[in-house]
Amino acid sequence: PGVATADEPADGAPTGVVLGLDLGSSGSKGLLLDPRDGAVLADVYRRTDGNPVEAAKRLISELMTAGAPGGAHPVVAVGLTGSGRDAVAAVMRAAYPEHTARLTVLNEIVAHAAAAVRFDTPTTAAACRSSRSAARTPSSSTCVTDACSNPT
Repeated sequence: PGVATADEPADGAPTGVVLGLDLGSSGSKGLLLDPRDGAVLADVYRRTDGNPVEAAKRLISELMTAGAPGGAHPVVAVGLTGSGRDAVAAVMRAAYPEHTARLTVLNEIVAHAAAAVRFDTPTTAAACRSSRSAARTPSSSTCVTDACSNPT
């Protein structure tokens, strides 16, 4: 999957947004990003309550209500991670088969490593950790060199 792009209207508001969901075993997070610069336009957190599909529905509803500057914008890409990612991806693929190419599903280690590569400085090594996983990516590389995960 590549980087989503959107045309910029005269008022500077995005014409599309990227939806990101991290559906964990106890908590779930969602956000809307401007695909032009990665700016966070809206973000929410909710408990998963053992049901990642319902958690995703609640997050999406709240994010779409919060919206982005300039009003409602179409979702141009979706990224899913966390322990509930596969369940939610299956529902999204079934509901929107024509948009499967716009859906990216990554485990947390890969997602953390990608963030480390993006935000790492040239002189340091980056380690991204959550309560259940960690990834290390040296600043001179875009490859994960070490990873571990605590199974749930």
